[in-house]
Amino acid sequence: MTLAKPNKHELKTKETREKLLRAAEKIFLEEGYAGAELGRVAAMAGRTTGAIYAHFKSKEDIFLALFEESLQRKRKALEKVLASPAPKEKKREQWRNLFLAISRDRVWSLLLLEFKLFAIRHPDAQNHLRARMRQAFGSIPGSPVQTMLEDLQSVGTMPERIFAIRMMQPLLSAVALEATLFSEDFDDETIERYLLRVFDAMI
Repeated sequence: MTLAKPNKHELKTKETREKLLRAAEKIFLEEGYAGAELGRVAAMAGRTTGAIYAHFKSKEDIFLALFEESLQRKRKALEKVLASPAPKEKKREQWRNLFLAISRDRVWSLLLLEFKLFAIRHPDAQNHLRARMRQAFGSIPGSPVQTMLEDLQSVGTMPERIFAIRMMQPLLSAVALEATLFSEDFDDETIERYLLRVFDAMI
């Protein structure tokens, strides 16, 4: 069966959505969640504010779309590690390196922390974030991630291992916060040594 090619309208719609997402990502990272203005997003993307609402319900909705993109990128990177024919210990080392690579994106870790604090005080945002997180982690049993946890003979029961994975992102947000506020007290090498010790203890 031959799939129909997207028409010009569909291509233009896809292009507009992509431009809006990239502009929003840049502004969120520069201004934070609270400071980001949809008018600036539209202007940077070369579109009207109305174009934003044709694709997204709100600023929260566009942020969650970016969050979903981030989750998908990390998931694909992890699945690439899991699919590797390398021995178990080599896979573990690859996973540790991936964790370090993610930890270096401190701006995103801080942005997610900011949105979580916003969500605590806004029930709709909290419910939407919970739904995204459950979608990302709720399917872990039976997934490649669980298989890797079993293969690596990680400590604790499977629920404890899954909890450990859930705690990695909050840990990175906390480290990013301290490293940003007190940059003179923490060099990158010290932070990465600490994170690797925590990773080994958790996983």
